[in-house]
Amino acid sequence: MALWKTDVVQQAMDHFWMEQTVRSPPSPCVNRQKMSIHASGRYASSMTMTLCSKLVVCAVIVPLCFSSMASSQDKPPQQPASDPTQFQPVPPRDLPPIDPAMKAAGEALLRQAAETFKQAPAIVSRTQVKVSSGENNSDLIVDAMFGPDGSMRVETADSLVVVKDGWLNMILYSVYDRYIRVPASPQISDNIFTLFGDRALAGFEILMREGQPLKVWLETLMMRSIGVPLVAGVEVITTPEGKNISRIQVLGRMGAGSVDYDPETKMIVSARSTMFPISGVEGFEWSMVVTTDIKMLDKLPEPITFDPGRRLAVENRRDLDPIARNILKVGQPAPPLRLPQLDGPIVDLSQLKGEVVVLDFWASHSDACMRSLKFMDELYRQRESMKTPFKMFAVNVGEKAFDAAEQIERVSGIWLKEKYKFPSLIASGDSVTKNWGIVSIPLLVVIDREGRVAYEQYGLLPDTKIKIEEALKKVGGR
Repeated sequence: MALWKTDVVQQAMDHFWMEQTVRSPPSPCVNRQKMSIHASGRYASSMTMTLCSKLVVCAVIVPLCFSSMASSQDKPPQQPASDPTQFQPVPPRDLPPIDPAMKAAGEALLRQAAETFKQAPAIVSRTQVKVSSGENNSDLIVDAMFGPDGSMRVETADSLVVVKDGWLNMILYSVYDRYIRVPASPQISDNIFTLFGDRALAGFEILMREGQPLKVWLETLMMRSIGVPLVAGVEVITTPEGKNISRIQVLGRMGAGSVDYDPETKMIVSARSTMFPISGVEGFEWSMVVTTDIKMLDKLPEPITFDPGRRLAVENRRDLDPIARNILKVGQPAPPLRLPQLDGPIVDLSQLKGEVVVLDFWASHSDACMRSLKFMDELYRQRESMKTPFKMFAVNVGEKAFDAAEQIERVSGIWLKEKYKFPSLIASGDSVTKNWGIVSIPLLVVIDREGRVAYEQYGLLPDTKIKIEEALKKVGGR
């Protein structure tokens, strides 16, 4: 089960925090950037989340796969820490004494399961993960094939990884035009570490297949939900079908769980974990159940194939990411932009060639954006009085917490309250964010008469007014 699980605690916390902020009334000091747009500062994290099938079923834990903003202008008030090392159980959980003999017995069974997985000539498996976080529940299904020659295919609803003929190929289905292709290492988890900086993203099956240490693949199997897992014991239980299996108890400072081992097949058949409450987060809860259906074979029922279609091969995740590869550069043509106004006709940037255009990309949850709007409105009013030749538009982005009607209502409320005179365009979805390579907000852009980017700036800085005016003078807009 590759490329889908890590940072469980961070994602669970993000989900809980996100629900709290969405329920609160609109406020310029409420920051929901984590829900909507990439961050340059946390690019690796956000891209990994997407490539890894939203990690720990982010459809449940974080409904938006691309997340996190790192604008130095926009600090969330008392935002829960996202570093798992900062989380403390409530009350502090000291691990109970563990019987060394029981610990050794449980570890022996887990090592036997790993050895069975490693030695099987061919494997076809389906793993299902059920995650519950509060009222939210969702499933993730991972289908995998491992061949005798080292080939493998691992697929989820969001991604596909194929190792074949000495190459590792990775497709993210939401990226229609590119895929990752790199020479396959003898251990595929080395490729994963190189690409993402985290070997655990390979998934517990690949780690077992490679013969990685028990502590490495067990932590991955438990999705890092309980901290560093320690085997605490083993007991024999009888399933409803009358079959005896060994249940291996696993403890950590952040939670507890178990792994079920079938003595007949010598394989893991399921695992489960529950996180302890987290300090300062009232009502937090998170649990997981993993079930596996693994078939050991002499050979695969069908050959592993790979067809990228018309996708272009790239060698790193940055070139795969539509936002990162579209970062604005001064002197280059501005990306296409065709959006409806809040109250007015559709604005098409391609129809504005010959005019200087100023754009302010903003979102309602950002305090820096709200300050930027005030500044831009002042500039717009000066433009009106001086009749200077440039167009100006605010562009509302990053409102994924709201549907289209709610987004329009929210923007309308701000325009009415602040009595802004300059027009705002409404960008629903994330196509504008991707096409314009927006990694933070606010983003101020000046476009010259030829349709090229003449100036771009993230955030609202003390000298923003001077910089914008200088850019306008340079392109003949003032």
